Amino acid sequence: MKVEDLDTDKGYMKLRIESGDDLWILSMLVEEGDIVSSKTTRDVSIEGSAKRRIPMTLAIRVIATEFQPFSGRLRIKGIIVEGPEEYGLRGSHHTLSIDVGMSIEILKRGEKIDEKILKKILKLSSRSRALIMALDHEEYAIALLQDQGVRYLDEGYITSPSKRDPRSYRKYEEDLSKLVERTQALIKDTKVPVVVIASPAQMASAVADEIRGKEPQVRIIIDSVSMGGRAGVEEVLRRDTIRMVLSELSAIEAEELLREYLETISRDPSYVATGLEKVYEASRLGAIKKAAILEELLRGDREIRKLVNEIFSSSFEKGYDVIITPQESPAGNKIRLLGGAIAILRFPIEYGEYGAQ
Repeated sequence: MKVEDLDTDKGYMKLRIESGDDLWILSMLVEEGDIVSSKTTRDVSIEGSAKRRIPMTLAIRVIATEFQPFSGRLRIKGIIVEGPEEYGLRGSHHTLSIDVGMSIEILKRGEKIDEKILKKILKLSSRSRALIMALDHEEYAIALLQDQGVRYLDEGYITSPSKRDPRSYRKYEEDLSKLVERTQALIKDTKVPVVVIASPAQMASAVADEIRGKEPQVRIIIDSVSMGGRAGVEEVLRRDTIRMVLSELSAIEAEELLREYLETISRDPSYVATGLEKVYEASRLGAIKKAAILEELLRGDREIRKLVNEIFSSSFEKGYDVIITPQESPAGNKIRLLGGAIAILRFPIEYGEYGAQ
């Protein structure tokens, strides 16, 4: 994502969307009440003719956002506050569909923009990442492994070849060919340097050979799993060999932090903070060694976002890292049960009824 213009005091920013991941990150930045402006199309009545859909630029006051990972599109719903006067559109509902390559202007709802927090979030779109594919003779799943965790991009079924039906072999080959094409498109969209392909038997090798021939710049890692689909992807994530290759990614860091958190709490609970309020108190006292926060908290109410922002600001000042973990990842599901945020501490803190003492 490219910042084309920024006025932190006025709460204004203009961003250019450069990848599918940027749409996911943008969905965290845009909140209810913000004013968002972008190019769009709209059905309008023109005197003497039927309704026509014409291009225009509209600004809307945001009501809700809807990220659609499988279509690679962000929908922003709201009420039109600015547009061509001749069509009388003000006050009408409209949905902006934001795609890769578009620019979007955002005016935050009466708030200054914390440039440190903005940089922290934008940083998510520029870190190393990998695709993980797990397939068998029945299904496949492709996931993006990135700083903020695991996000599934595609999944579906594969025709199983059968000796009783010779036509099934042709359909099986067609399905694999489409899967290779889909993987190529995702490689180009996500710009990943690594693709992990795993399957039972030799399926992974066959698909890997096809992708190597078409995308020689990408490193292909072959692994063996007991099944395809999401279960296969999660099996890959547990492999030590893959963990070594992808150790720099925060998805794995989140799992490692969670494991360290559980080990620490079993030894001495005073060296961990559990839940957003306690993590905030630990950050205020400079006690955090490392922390993880569930991604959905970035879109909480005003009080929750205030705590999250202050934790991020503290991380810049004190030099510790905060891993943003999506709710759909294995680590995210566990962190949600722990109050949405966890931290390992440099020194113990005693908590009273309303926080650290």
